[in-house]
Amino acid sequence: MSTSTQNSELGPDKSDARADIAIIGAGVIGLACALELARRGKRVLVVDRGEAGCGASFGNAGWLTPSLAFPLAQPGYALKALKWTMDPESPFYIRPSLDPALLKWVSIFAFSSRRSKFAVNAPALVGLCRWSTDAWEAIATTPGPDFGFARRGLLVVLETPHGLEIGGILYTRDAHCVPNLAVARLRHEAEKLGVRVIENREVTGARIANGRIAALHTRQGEIEADQFILAAGYWSADLGRQLGLRLPMRAAKGYSLQFARGPMHPTRSISLGERKVTVTPHAQRLRLAGTLEIVGNDSSINERRVNAIERGARGLLTLPSERAEAKPWAGLRPCLADGMPAIGPSPKHRNLWLAVGHQMTGLKCAPGTARLLAELMAGETPTFDPRPFSPERCC
Repeated sequence: MSTSTQNSELGPDKSDARADIAIIGAGVIGLACALELARRGKRVLVVDRGEAGCGASFGNAGWLTPSLAFPLAQPGYALKALKWTMDPESPFYIRPSLDPALLKWVSIFAFSSRRSKFAVNAPALVGLCRWSTDAWEAIATTPGPDFGFARRGLLVVLETPHGLEIGGILYTRDAHCVPNLAVARLRHEAEKLGVRVIENREVTGARIANGRIAALHTRQGEIEADQFILAAGYWSADLGRQLGLRLPMRAAKGYSLQFARGPMHPTRSISLGERKVTVTPHAQRLRLAGTLEIVGNDSSINERRVNAIERGARGLLTLPSERAEAKPWAGLRPCLADGMPAIGPSPKHRNLWLAVGHQMTGLKCAPGTARLLAELMAGETPTFDPRPFSPERCC
């Protein structure tokens, strides 16, 4: 049994209740931040309401693709979303509701879909992902548990009359991995440097004094630190409210399903462009993923949408008759209304930092997010322009 697991069962003590930096959220973003800060000599503690790495990045497509690292709010997407609302099998589905928070989210989303906004945000996100993909490759080339990293490119297959004029696009520098193993590798590297990961301990609030967070409240006791990072995925919205933040965040549910390796196994990732289905080859499995369903806290499986993914893939690929796992995976991606992550200082508390809202780019942008946040926390000149990611725009 690991030390971190023992701590989560035995409750707080002097070894796990104090750190230089406490991170809320042990997903890919939180663990990437922990690793980056530990490399800089910080004593880091990571706390999660559940098991580490079991959130939005556990079963996603596993893509590390700068070529497709775009903000969720894209030109024309607001109109498409409105049309797709009538189609429950559509690739981007907003569940109809008169919830004022959802209506506000949709209005900001539509405003952020302007070409002028996209022209600023897209290059920023692509740059963050490009750097991150190189960082993932550097991790993969060092000794440690394998996470299926392969940099063989991404093939985009097009079928519409306009698309057939192109036929397909090969992005040679894109990569893929096994997502849950990639998150586990981050934890492995972080714990080697002394990072403590405390699982199954939910943060319920904070003790605040003089504009600073003094400690986090949990049912097992307080966790003290000099600085705090909120990186709890979709749950960051609820925690943010307890800390006085108003994050315009919605959950975007996505699905994946796996098939055993067949006689015709792709060597690189494939995007079935118009079908909105992603195909990722692993050593012994083929993973399909797709759909984006704006929901509340609902991780239930909608078999109709899952079947639409499989049907779309079978239209172009030869797949085994049965899935490798009977139950598909569903995860809630954290989506801020403008489709960009928030990375930087909280406008509310002087020692609170945010790394939230990465929508479908969490895995592909995690190392870059960690680098940017660590540089900002240290007062260094950042590798990336922090302005497109500033939390002030959404808090």
